[in-house]
Amino acid sequence: MNAALNSSSTTLDAQQSKIVEQAIEWHMRMQENAFSPDEQAALGDWLNQNAEHAQAYQRIQTLWQKFDDVEPAVIKPMLTSAPDFFNTHKSRKKSHKKAAVVLSVCLVGWMIYQQQKPEQLWLAHYQTQTGEQRTVQLPDNSTLVLNTETVVELDYTSKQRHIILKQGELFITVAKDQNRPLVVSTQNATARALGTQFMVQISPDSAKEHVPIQTKVAVAESQVEVCNNRQWYQRWSRNCVTLSAGEATVVNQGNVAAKQPADVAQITGWVTGKLAFDNQPLSVVIAELQRYSTVKLQLSANPSSLQELRVSGVFPAQDSARSLELLASRLPIQIKQTDEKFIISAR
Repeated sequence: MNAALNSSSTTLDAQQSKIVEQAIEWHMRMQENAFSPDEQAALGDWLNQNAEHAQAYQRIQTLWQKFDDVEPAVIKPMLTSAPDFFNTHKSRKKSHKKAAVVLSVCLVGWMIYQQQKPEQLWLAHYQTQTGEQRTVQLPDNSTLVLNTETVVELDYTSKQRHIILKQGELFITVAKDQNRPLVVSTQNATARALGTQFMVQISPDSAKEHVPIQTKVAVAESQVEVCNNRQWYQRWSRNCVTLSAGEATVVNQGNVAAKQPADVAQITGWVTGKLAFDNQPLSVVIAELQRYSTVKLQLSANPSSLQELRVSGVFPAQDSARSLELLASRLPIQIKQTDEKFIISAR
């Protein structure tokens, strides 16, 4: 395998392991027989309980789909090594317990098979910390820029170029490849490149509990097709919109908003280390600066006198002290620095 793999080896805690086991059980039940309406409703309820359920189930589905192009002669010996799993006379409970083992065996077999295939397979995991930005040169000569607190996974094969944005924000300059489309996906959206430069962002608020995920896409050059990422258990229909340079859209709750004009220079300013604001509330500006700072930026306990203040200008993304200094020179505010935080109050 021609692969680049850069990932942290974290151990799933008991709760995460349980979710994965439940996802495997649901998937194997789907493989065994057709679901009744009640079973479909029960699975839908489980998937909608929280995002981790849907993510775990999607991973199991993705893993299973990886076997679609594997030669039967390669996979069959591994599957027959666990014959009891396919014995319908065995109990369902015992069958489900063996599902994880079989899936793991199949994954190893699939990896071995991919090693023997002539086409390229390239996998990677990239992550940035608070205040960190990173530029990655991809094997197809595309350039990927990751913003602060961003996590992406890449899956390049001979048939596709797939980038999965788990959190944060990215900007990509896409190298042309007519035989392999490039798609950036999030939990609720896909963005298929029809040109070269675009930005995809998962709203920082989406990390908060009970806040639906929101994906924003803005195009700097050429065109991008943006669609809602519909799962089979979700009721909304699949909708798409094609964005041209200088346009943006938001995908939220299964809805793809109508395209709107976008100030691309302002939206993607972070790529060059600059944050641009145009008549934004001070609270919004401080929240954005906080994304790049390991030191807490805190508005005063009585911020009512600050609520009406608006900010326009360009500020350095990775120098919060300098950005606050510039704000204080333009607004009636004062900055107090302690060992642990900056406090912004009215002057």
